[in-house]
Amino acid sequence: MKKFCVAFLIFLTVSVFAEEQKDSTSQSLEESLAPIKEAGKNALGIIGNAIGEAGDFFGEKARSFSAKACIGTWKFKNGKAETTITCKEDATMTVMQTSRGTEHVWRGSFSSTPRSISFRAMTKNSKTWFTRSTEQIDETWEISFRAGSNELRVTSASIPKDSNGYDFLQPTIFVREGSAE
Repeated sequence: MKKFCVAFLIFLTVSVFAEEQKDSTSQSLEESLAPIKEAGKNALGIIGNAIGEAGDFFGEKARSFSAKACIGTWKFKNGKAETTITCKEDATMTVMQTSRGTEHVWRGSFSSTPRSISFRAMTKNSKTWFTRSTEQIDETWEISFRAGSNELRVTSASIPKDSNGYDFLQPTIFVREGSAE
């Protein structure tokens, strides 16, 4: 807004300068208009930058608002199998599946819109009673969601089936950790 006001003042100054130049007969018309054209270009550039910065500001606020809809830890229980999705304010994300002594954890970062999450999984840790492994991966999971106050309705072909064979392509209700189930 400050840049817009500065640009407006420049515009007014240029207008006054133009009036003074009309009265001057010693310079040619082209010479008189050159400073005015240059000042006008500068003023338009400043206005354009101010509008661009305002758009960036509001776009960032909209993105941060939509990202907050999925922030938190969300759990889905399917018998002894459990899938947990954790989205943090710093744009990191974890998906963990546990069942009968087995644990698989995918870690990475995410970006979101009001209805979808794009999760870039960078590591996969697997653990059983007898083994542990860590893999460096580069996978992008697309997850559709609809957030409520204590529920996250998720649909995704990317989330692996749990140990009971549950397919997350079906709309699935995840409950916010710490809320009454």
